[in-house]
Amino acid sequence: MAGDLVEARVPIAGALQAPAMVEGGDTVWLDERTLLVGRGYRTNDAGVHALGAALPGVTDIHIHIQPWRQMKPDVAAVMRRGKEAHWQRLVALMEDPKALLEVMDADGIWRVGLINYPSPDIMGFTDETNAFAARYAAAAPERLLPFGGVHPRFTRDPEGQVEELLGLGIRCMKIHPPHQAYPANAYTMGLEALGRIYRRCEERGLPVMIHTGTSIFP
Repeated sequence: MAGDLVEARVPIAGALQAPAMVEGGDTVWLDERTLLVGRGYRTNDAGVHALGAALPGVTDIHIHIQPWRQMKPDVAAVMRRGKEAHWQRLVALMEDPKALLEVMDADGIWRVGLINYPSPDIMGFTDETNAFAARYAAAAPERLLPFGGVHPRFTRDPEGQVEELLGLGIRCMKIHPPHQAYPANAYTMGLEALGRIYRRCEERGLPVMIHTGTSIFP
């Protein structure tokens, strides 16, 4: 296929070498500058790094930079399991944007999405996680995209809290059904606040990311 592309004079930015793998179905152009890449069975870390080298400006839209100091002790214990050798390094990344930017530069990643959402009863994250994300991203606004959330089971002002996110500079709403204990369509089951959150996000042009997998928590 490479030969055919060359013959057709299609520009080639780079070629993947084993063990790098990237599946075209795991990628999508968000706009003319942003290619989103999802890790999966046929797209591995080596492939993402190779794309980063071939296409400067790669965005990893989903990394968990969160206020780990808020995590419940039992949650933190599970998170630490198997990571003891580099746990302190991970903890440091949660508090130091400069350290994260150094990792991004080393891996050829231009921009990342900082995933945050409130989950006070399951994970321990309070609404302060939104301000945390905004403060962290302020170190490099073009490269660090803060995500935040409004918890529909606890909010008393869904629209007002969405506006607060916008005021903080939050770039995307994160919905995490396992960690927030409701399905993503719970607005059809009586959770009115969730529908109001979606509606205000639509009105204000705030993107919504929904976690569609499972979790080891709770």
